[in-house]
Amino acid sequence: MQASQMRRNDETDSKLRPQQDIEMTGGAMTRAAATAEERRVAEREASRDLCEILVERSRIAIPCLARNISQTGALLETNATDLPNRFILANHTRHIRSVCQIAWRHGRLIGVRFATAPRSFE
Repeated sequence: MQASQMRRNDETDSKLRPQQDIEMTGGAMTRAAATAEERRVAEREASRDLCEILVERSRIAIPCLARNISQTGALLETNATDLPNRFILANHTRHIRSVCQIAWRHGRLIGVRFATAPRSFE
């Protein structure tokens, strides 16, 4: 292999390495998660808040757990599979509620953006 080819391979390898490192961390952080981290506006706080998803025109409250929360959104965990893209999240731990918009879904995890600022419901 010529020196110029070796240099090109090294350059190509160095361009791929950060992406490979992210994907090879044992599933702790995927490339998509790293990208989401970079797009976040507000810092998220780890939590285990007891919450309910309230669907408009329904009397059913769907239990969920807020895994992390910020001023702009939250990571929810729920067994519910058929949720509308927009709903009210009632956080019983913090005594706040907000209209939420689903940003993404992956199995039992749902990332939401707050469409309205969280308000106290006491």
